[in-house]
Amino acid sequence: GMLLKEQGNLVQALDYHDQSRQLCEQLAPESSDMATSCFSIANVMLLQGEYLGALDLFQQARELEAKVANGKPSLEVAAIDNGIAAVHQTRCEYTKALALHQQSLATRKAMAGKDSLDMAASCNNLGELLQEMGRLEEALNLHHQDLAITERLAPNSVGMAITYKNIGNVYREKGHLEKALGLFEKALGLLEKLAPNSIVLAQVLIGIGSIHRQQNRLERAVDCFVRGSSLLQSPHLGLLRTNPTYICLALREGEARYRSGDFHGALDCANDVLDRVPDSCWGLCLRVEALQSIGEDEDHNMAKEISLDRPIQTLERLFSEESRNLHYHALERKRFA
Repeated sequence: GMLLKEQGNLVQALDYHDQSRQLCEQLAPESSDMATSCFSIANVMLLQGEYLGALDLFQQARELEAKVANGKPSLEVAAIDNGIAAVHQTRCEYTKALALHQQSLATRKAMAGKDSLDMAASCNNLGELLQEMGRLEEALNLHHQDLAITERLAPNSVGMAITYKNIGNVYREKGHLEKALGLFEKALGLLEKLAPNSIVLAQVLIGIGSIHRQQNRLERAVDCFVRGSSLLQSPHLGLLRTNPTYICLALREGEARYRSGDFHGALDCANDVLDRVPDSCWGLCLRVEALQSIGEDEDHNMAKEISLDRPIQTLERLFSEESRNLHYHALERKRFA
C-alpha cells in the first residue's frame, strides 16, 4: 500500500490499507498496527481531497498510538500530528497547524536525530506551511535543511522530487523564476521515472506551467496545465471532484487561455470549475470575463459582486495571489474543505 501510494496508485493503495485495517480489527483492534492502518488510509484520503474523513482517521490513529506510548512523545505520534496539521492547513487553520508541525519537529529532532529522514519530512511540512503563511525566508531555510538531509540519505527518491518542488515554489513566489524552473525540471525528471502517475507530478506541472505563464509563454503553459489535468482525471487516483490540485490546474489553464485570446477555452475551464465547486469566486470571475470577451451577456449582479472594474486586471490580481503550493485561494478552501 505504501509503495502504491508513492507511485500514485491511490485507489489500489487504499484497498490494500483497508484490507490491513480489517485484519487488525479482527486480530488486534487496540494495537499500534491498527493505528498504522488508520494513519495510512488517512494519508491517502488526504491526497484525494477527503479531508474530514482523513481527520477522523488521523485522530483515531493518534489516540491508539498515544495509549501504546503511555502518553509519552513518540515518532509515531509525531508523524500523525503532521497529518492532522495538514488537514488544518487545508482549512486555513494555520495556528493549529503550526503548533502541531512545531511539536512534531521537536519530537523528531529529539528522538530520530537532526540528520534523519524523519527530521527532513518535518522540515518539509513546516516549510510548506510557512510558505503558505507568507513567511518565505523561514520556509526556504527549512526546505534547504530538508534538501541537505534528503540529498545524502535518499537522493533518487520521490521525497527528493518533493523537496525540489517545494524549494522551486518558494523561489517562484520570490520572483526567482529561472532558479524555480531549474528545480521544477529536476523534480519532473525524477517523477517521470519514479512516479509518473502521481499527484506530485501534477503539482510540478503547475509550477512549470505557472512560470511559462508569467513569462508569457502561454502555449507552453496551457500544455503543462492540460497534461496535469489529464493525469489527475485518471481513475487510479480516485480524486474527489473538489480536489484542490485539479481545481488549481483548471483555473490556471483557463487564465492562460484567456490571456492568449482563447476565450471559449477559458469559458470551458470556468464551467468545469463551477460544475465542481459552484461558489468558486475564481471560477465565477473567469466565467464572467470569458463571456464578456466573447460578447455574450452575463448576470450583471454577479459581475458587480465580484468587482469587475477592469477585466484583465481583475484576473491578474486574483491570479497574482494564486498559489500556496497545491492549494488555492484561502476563501475557496474555507468554503468546502
